[in-house]
Amino acid sequence: MPETHGLFLWLINTCMKIAEVTNTLKTYIATVRVNGAAHKTSIKADSSNAARLLLLRLYGQGNVSGVSAAGAELAEAGSGSQVMDAGQQQVKALADQARRIAQQKRQLQARQGMARAQERLRQASKQAN
Repeated sequence: MPETHGLFLWLINTCMKIAEVTNTLKTYIATVRVNGAAHKTSIKADSSNAARLLLLRLYGQGNVSGVSAAGAELAEAGSGSQVMDAGQQQVKALADQARRIAQQKRQLQARQGMARAQERLRQASKQAN
């Protein structure tokens, strides 16, 4: 009987090891919110629930939506659009913020220039009268 028990445990252990090697992780695509902007990202996990839990831990409650198994979406991502990881998304968000601030600076300088020009015009019209 002890030999049968040992053989049984060996067989289960071997089958579990084979299952771990043959059952690869699935890729899931999710929409996440980083600094108010929505981005698509991918993650590898055993199940969609595990993927959602991992993403919630990475991005926080309320910042994860639309977790789905990758299939056509992953092929679409490979055809031009880029699936970004968390670090890339953070860099992109900061670059976008820098662009917005630079645009606001240009707009402010243009308004100040316009105000100065209007003031010079008022001064010139006062001197003409």
